[in-house]
Amino acid sequence: MIKNTKEFINKSKTDLDLLLLGLLILSLPFERIPSFDLYGVTIRASLVIGLAVILRAAYLLINKKAKLNKSLTMIVLVIFIFWIILIIPESINFQRAIQVVAYNIFVILLAVSVYLIYKKEYLKHLISLLFIVTLFVSAFAFYQFFGDIIGVPYEYTGLAERYTSGLFGFPRVQGFSLEPLYFGSFMLVPTMLALALIVTNDKSVTSKKIQYFLLFVFSTVIFITVARGAIYGMVVGVIVLAIISLIKKISTCRSLAVGLAVIALAFGASLLIINYGSRIPLDLSKTFGKRGAAAFTQQLTRTTLNDTDERAIARTQAIDLLQNNKSAWVFGLGPGQFGPYIQNNTKTADGWAIVNNLTLELIVETGLVGFLLIVAYFLSLVFIGYKKVSNNKKDLLSSAVIAGLIAYLSTQAIQYQGFSTLYVVHIWVVAGLLMGVAIGNLTTRSK
Repeated sequence: MIKNTKEFINKSKTDLDLLLLGLLILSLPFERIPSFDLYGVTIRASLVIGLAVILRAAYLLINKKAKLNKSLTMIVLVIFIFWIILIIPESINFQRAIQVVAYNIFVILLAVSVYLIYKKEYLKHLISLLFIVTLFVSAFAFYQFFGDIIGVPYEYTGLAERYTSGLFGFPRVQGFSLEPLYFGSFMLVPTMLALALIVTNDKSVTSKKIQYFLLFVFSTVIFITVARGAIYGMVVGVIVLAIISLIKKISTCRSLAVGLAVIALAFGASLLIINYGSRIPLDLSKTFGKRGAAAFTQQLTRTTLNDTDERAIARTQAIDLLQNNKSAWVFGLGPGQFGPYIQNNTKTADGWAIVNNLTLELIVETGLVGFLLIVAYFLSLVFIGYKKVSNNKKDLLSSAVIAGLIAYLSTQAIQYQGFSTLYVVHIWVVAGLLMGVAIGNLTTRSK
């Protein structure tokens, strides 16, 4: 891993594409810290570097140094872009609609650009950089947890006040992300990739011992986010990865068992950390009279289907909007229009409301047409990637990464039932990388 990073530093001096992709990977976890708002847009490193990646891809296309051939994934993305632009007039808040469309177009162009400038020889460098930056943010997450426990003010831990130990008796780490659920979503990327390397026995990125260490650390961090969607998603991702690796014969039951054992140890470690490091919650009624590990497991297993839960209320409101407007099933209410509709087109101090369920939000805002286009894109990407996985020892890393990224997308299919922001940068970078690794042969690059 260190060797690959040193190679990246040397090669990136003369390879702009490698440099841009490497910097993009390194910027992904820094969603909230550091950042600043400018005219309603949160300026952060991934946005700036992402724009540079898009401009680089555009330069290659214009100068015919790259050629983007037609594929189902590309066609679907183009149709989706045209669709969300087409339904803007359906909106009651044009500014919000245009803003959401712009965000979506940005991440889609970023995914396509990553795919365009990716080269096969970059892969081990990019995965190494991802692991290194994730180790850094994991260390920061542990600092957040233990710092909050010993009384370091949240202004210095980087935790939002609502995620400190006051509620559960232990903090919910969020790293440099906006919320624990987004942090958990990011952490699942290197976690699935580390597990994929273990089960495929690929050592081109790093040694087995380091792979075990990485999986243990990353899994532990996911558990102490206490983000149920991320944890449930991890379970599904492990199952999907196991199925792919066994069917494609790129793994053995023994390797899978070792990977599962490491994750189980991580869960045990998180229980110990929380049980012996937590305080008494300020309001025990919020944890049903439980504390420590008992409060942790209570939160993980608690359902949120009661009528007073904010997410349940939002889902009910979304369903009501569909029932009261039959045409919305086809055309939607317009991009980003759920909030304006239920808030009488008046933005509150907390911003615009969202459904916190991507399935419902896509249907409400873009209709079944928009929803099915997004589903078609990711399913086609998964199908193409799955076909590319093989037990060819000469290119085992590509197969491991494809399997790991498919597993990651399955984790997001679960987690997206608990949040609804489609334009999450790291998810679309994963999509672009998967396109590059799995269907990179559809793009021709001149020398």
